[in-house]
Amino acid sequence: MRTVDEVRRPGSDRASDAEARRVQQQAARRAEWRRFVREHHPDNGGDPAVFDHGVRLYRAGRRPFAAVEGHAADLGAQHLTTHHSPRGLGHVTRWARRRWEGWTRPPRVE
Repeated sequence: MRTVDEVRRPGSDRASDAEARRVQQQAARRAEWRRFVREHHPDNGGDPAVFDHGVRLYRAGRRPFAAVEGHAADLGAQHLTTHHSPRGLGHVTRWARRRWEGWTRPPRVE
């Protein structure tokens, strides 16, 4: 029994070659993006302005290293935003404090 991949139709080699090239280009672009983030992320000592510009270039479908090389125009339409997520047990202690206040508070209705 043969699988679908083993069955080849006439003319399908070009399509499979094009698909292989596309997958390879995506993998190369993803590897370049990961390398850019490793080298230029502000948490690792990189310049936040360069990182922001590289993110905007990547989202626009361009090479993020162009931000470092200085070959790209600024794409001021997009803005990089960050979100602070709480760490530790703060959410648990807040929940417990609110719960305790509910137990010890006098009833609202007599």
